[in-house]
Amino acid sequence: MDKIPFKYRMTLAIFVLASLVLSVVVTQSMDEYLEGTRIEQLKHEEATLALLGDFARMALLTTDYEDIQPQLEKISLLSDVEAILLSDDRGTIVAASEVVSVGDSFENRGINSESGWMLFTLENLTGELGVLAAKFSDEPLMKLHSQVRTMAIYWSLLGLLLIAIASLIAAQLLTRRLYLITHAAEAVANGDMNARANVDGGDEVAELGTIFDTMVHKINAGRSQLEERERFLSLTLDSIGDAVIITDERGVITRMNPVAEVLTGWTNTEAYGQPLPEVFHIINADTKRVAPNPVDQVLKSGKLCELDSHTSLIDKSGYERQISDSVAPIIDVEGWVLGTILVFRDVTQQQKVEETLRRSQKMDAIGQLSGGVAHGF
Repeated sequence: MDKIPFKYRMTLAIFVLASLVLSVVVTQSMDEYLEGTRIEQLKHEEATLALLGDFARMALLTTDYEDIQPQLEKISLLSDVEAILLSDDRGTIVAASEVVSVGDSFENRGINSESGWMLFTLENLTGELGVLAAKFSDEPLMKLHSQVRTMAIYWSLLGLLLIAIASLIAAQLLTRRLYLITHAAEAVANGDMNARANVDGGDEVAELGTIFDTMVHKINAGRSQLEERERFLSLTLDSIGDAVIITDERGVITRMNPVAEVLTGWTNTEAYGQPLPEVFHIINADTKRVAPNPVDQVLKSGKLCELDSHTSLIDKSGYERQISDSVAPIIDVEGWVLGTILVFRDVTQQQKVEETLRRSQKMDAIGQLSGGVAHGF
C-alpha cells in the first residue's frame, strides 16, 4: 500500500486539530450565548410584570377590571407570553388574557412558581392587594438559539473549508521545497554529483537545502581530490619498472600495474577480486613444489617478507620464469594492517647469466687444477 503524501497528512492533521478547537469554541460560545439570552429574557419578563403591576394595582384598588382585561389580552399576543392572570387578595382570578379563566382561582388552576409561572405580588400600604401571574414560553428563545446554532455550524464549516484549503496550500509550498531536497538527494545517490536543491527562502527548510548543497559541494571537492590522488597513484604504479600487485587485508588483489600483467598473464581487470595465489602462482625452482603465499605471512606478522632466491612464477599460460620479490604491509596511522604491496621482477635472464658465469669460473678452476697436476708430472 502506497504511503499517503506528507502534504496530505499535514493538511489532515491541521484540519482535524482545527475542527476539534473550533467545535469546542463554538459549543462553549453557544452555551454561554444561550445562558446570557435566558438571563436577558428573565429580566425582560420581570420588567414586563413590573410595568403591568402599576395598572393591575390600580384595577385592584378600584375593582374596575374592564380597562386591564384588554391590555392582558394584547400582551398575550406576544410570541413569548403564554398567559397572564390577575387575582385579588382572596386568590380569585379577576382578569386574564383568557376570559374563560376569570372567576376561577389560582389553586384550582395549579398556578404556582413550581409549575413555571412567574408570580408578582401587588401590595399597598394596607397590605396585599393581589397577585399578577404570567407564564412565558421558551419556544422563541429556543428557536432563536437553533437559528444561531445553524448559522454557527454553517460558518464553522465554511471556516474549516477555508482552513483546509489554506493548509493544503501551505503544505504544498512546504513539501514542494522538501521535494526539491529529496529529488536532489536521490540524484546524488544515483551518481549525479552536480544535482543541487537550490531552495529559496529564509526559514529552516531553506537552511536545510543550503546545508545539503554545501555538503554535496564538499563531497564533490573531496571526490575530486580523491580521484586526483587515484590518478597519481595509477601513474606512479604504471611508471614503476618492477611488477607491483596490491592486495587488501584479506589477501585479495585490488590492483596490478602493467609489468605485473605481463609477468602473470592476467589483466588488471581479470585479477581484481581474485585471491593472490590464483594469479601469483609460485613454486620452488628446484623442487617444483608450491611455495608458501608470502602475503599470508605478511598479514600475520605485519613485517616485510622476501621470497627465496629459487622461486619461480607460473603465469596464466603455464610459462615459468624465475623471480625475486618482497612483500610489505600497508599500515595506517593507528597501526592496523590494511593490505599488502608485492613487488617482484623477472630474474630468469640474470639467473642464466650468473649460472653461465659460475660454470665458466668452475671450468677455469678445473683447467688450472689440471694444468698444475700435469706440470707436476
